[in-house]
Amino acid sequence: MRKKLLCIMLFWAILTSSSLQAQCDSSYFSTMLKAGSWIGSTVLGMVEISPEQESKIGNEMFSYASENFDLIEEGEQFNKLQEILARLIPYVSRKEIAYRIHLVDDDELINAFSICGGHIFVTTGIMQWVESEDELAFIVGHEISHIDLEHCVRNVKKSAAIQSWADFFEVGEYAGVIEQAQTVLATPFGQPDEYASDQMGAYLCKKAAYNPSKGIDFFKKLSAEEDKEEVPYQLDLLIRTHPYSDQRIVCLDSFIKNGLNE
Repeated sequence: MRKKLLCIMLFWAILTSSSLQAQCDSSYFSTMLKAGSWIGSTVLGMVEISPEQESKIGNEMFSYASENFDLIEEGEQFNKLQEILARLIPYVSRKEIAYRIHLVDDDELINAFSICGGHIFVTTGIMQWVESEDELAFIVGHEISHIDLEHCVRNVKKSAAIQSWADFFEVGEYAGVIEQAQTVLATPFGQPDEYASDQMGAYLCKKAAYNPSKGIDFFKKLSAEEDKEEVPYQLDLLIRTHPYSDQRIVCLDSFIKNGLNE
C-alpha cells in the first residue's frame, strides 16, 4: 500500500511541478520544473475532454457559483464588461468556446477568475480598484487567456487523472490524501500559466486596440500590497501559485517591448 501511495504522490508532484517557479527564470531549477511540466502535460493528454464536455462541466460549475455569489446582470459596470469581452473574443484561438462574463456584487473582494467552458467572473471591487478601461481590459484578457490556453480545463483533467490513479491502485484508506490533492489542483493556476496568460492578455488587448501596458500599472498596484518580508523571499516563491507582481512587471514589460511588437 505504501508503494501505491508513493506512486500517487509522485504523480501529484509531476502534475504540480510547473507551478513552482517563474517561467521567465532561466535557472537550472526552473529548467527542471519545465521538464516536469512537460511530463505532466503528456500524462494529462491521456485524459480526453471534448469542447462539449468542457462546456457542460463549466455550466455545472457556473450553477454552483451563481448560488454562492450575488451576480449583477444589468447596469453600467455590467455593460462595460460585456463591451470589453465583445472586443477581445474575436482574437481568441478556441472559437468553439462560448465566452461569457459575469459581474459579482462584492465591493470588498478585489478579484477576477475564470472556469472552464468560457465563464469569467469579475467583482465590483476590482472594477472600482482599476483606474482605466485599458487596465480592466487587460484583467479580462488575462482571464480569457486561462480558458483559451486550456489552463482551466487542464485543472479538471488533473482531478480526473488523480482520481483514476486512486481507483486503479485501490487506495481507499488514503482517500483523504487524494481528496486534498484534488482540492489543491482544482484551485489557482501555476506560475507558468500566469505568465502565459499575462502575455496572451496583452496580445488580446493590442489586437482589440487597448493599451496592454496598462497591465503593468495593475501589477504595480498589486506589488505595493504584497508583503515579501513575511517569509524568506525565495522560499515563498516556491510555495506561491502566483508569481510576485514585480516579477510579472519585468516579464510583461519585456514581452510588450520585445515580443508583442514583433
